[in-house]
Amino acid sequence: MLDRVNLILKNKDFIKYYNNIIAFESDRIFCKHDMEHILNVARIMIIKDGEYSKPPVDKDIIYALAVLHDLGRAIQYASGIDHNIAGGQLAKEILPQCNYNNEEIELISSRIINHNKIQATSYLSHLLHYADKLSRNCFVCSAKDLCNWSDEKKNIGIEI
Repeated sequence: MLDRVNLILKNKDFIKYYNNIIAFESDRIFCKHDMEHILNVARIMIIKDGEYSKPPVDKDIIYALAVLHDLGRAIQYASGIDHNIAGGQLAKEILPQCNYNNEEIELISSRIINHNKIQATSYLSHLLHYADKLSRNCFVCSAKDLCNWSDEKKNIGIEI
């Protein structure tokens, strides 16, 4: 049922930072970091994890990673601090309020910090990085010609 993930989504700090991202990106023509993106990342992670991980990673962990991985963008937009670092710190503040234990909090926050590294050193950081990029539908984006992503990096078709 993902009760703990639903606690994150109802958490006052999550809501505050998420709403700040939505406000900062209201005029953005490129990919946004909204709930559609968050859920696409989570679902891609679930699919890929089911293919490769036996047993699969707990869905509460995967969804927490997806829900929180870009939350630091609110701080980055306001102060310039890298969103990975800020997101890892926000995870450490929000997750204890949502019944995650210390081991889970450290796992999730460290994977958020490392999720944008192309050569991610852990399975979950790599999975998050992969799903984050694959969640972008460049092939139907009206701003794709203005995007600073290289053509090699853009998703030009459906892939999984």
